[in-house]
Amino acid sequence: RKLEYDCVRQMLLTVESLNFNTQLNNDNAHCFPLLHEYHDDKLQYTIKRMAEAGFISNECVLTMVSGNVRYYISELSWDGHQFLDHIRDENVWQTTKSKTDKFLNSIPAKLLVAITAKIIQSQID
Repeated sequence: RKLEYDCVRQMLLTVESLNFNTQLNNDNAHCFPLLHEYHDDKLQYTIKRMAEAGFISNECVLTMVSGNVRYYISELSWDGHQFLDHIRDENVWQTTKSKTDKFLNSIPAKLLVAITAKIIQSQID
């Protein structure tokens, strides 16, 4: 399996948009427009990696049930918000993807942040 930053970005945007006392979980993930194109296994894998990276709150619950990951996510962590701030803007994201082309899904998150920061800075200058 590989981590797809498009899925990470869509997941971060979705979780950030949740209303108070609302959770993203296995049962409702496909009801969110940004996530409906992803299969359950891709969402589960992405959520596991986001939890490892500290992008989702400690209140997120990941459990194994019959060999499958069950998840309940209600908010992003500070690091999740910081990462999303770098990749939120669609123009910045598309420019990042075009500049990194074939390597996007091989780039560590910290390097991706550095690349997007340079793109943002160039648009400000």
